Amino acid sequence: GARAEDGGPAPAAHLISHKAISGEFAVVGRPTPVRVTIVNAGGEEARNVVLEDGVQAEGVEVVKGKAGASFASLKPGEKVEHTFMVKFSAPGTVALEQAAISYNKGAAETTTKTVSATPEYVLVKSGTLLLIERVLIAGSYASLGMCQTIEHWYHTLYTLIAVGGSYVGFTMYKQVTAAREERARQLSLKALGLQDLKED
Repeated sequence: GARAEDGGPAPAAHLISHKAISGEFAVVGRPTPVRVTIVNAGGEEARNVVLEDGVQAEGVEVVKGKAGASFASLKPGEKVEHTFMVKFSAPGTVALEQAAISYNKGAAETTTKTVSATPEYVLVKSGTLLLIERVLIAGSYASLGMCQTIEHWYHTLYTLIAVGGSYVGFTMYKQVTAAREERARQLSLKALGLQDLKED
């Protein structure tokens, strides 16, 4: 078999895999890439590498590509990636199945099996929720960070309505008062037999 630099046996092939979606979350009904990365962290070649990626989670459907794949061999330190597309039918947190990998270590005929470290938990958002979040983000910038939630916007809206109503009421009050004063002044001038002196 292969020998290490110090003369001892080289570490056997050891495959490590990681599975994740592309992005921080998925959106209901939109194709989402799922990427499985496999790395040979051992010192020998891994042969007959077979990826059997289970996507048995309820509400998840493969819409492009295949969940499984195979590779003739992976040399020490070599990395491969396999990508396929899925769709989610409902919002929530979905746990995708772990990726299962089988392979032969070096010249060994015995098949070794392993899985990705932990299930991939995917946050799935509805299109409506995504739109609301984007509006809130834009509103947060527009309001200089003061409005970051729906509740903040409700309070701001009520305040603007109250302030706007008060301003309109005050403006109307000033106009009515000015009209009354002008009417009283004109009546006083008329009673005195004087004409209104207006500036040119």
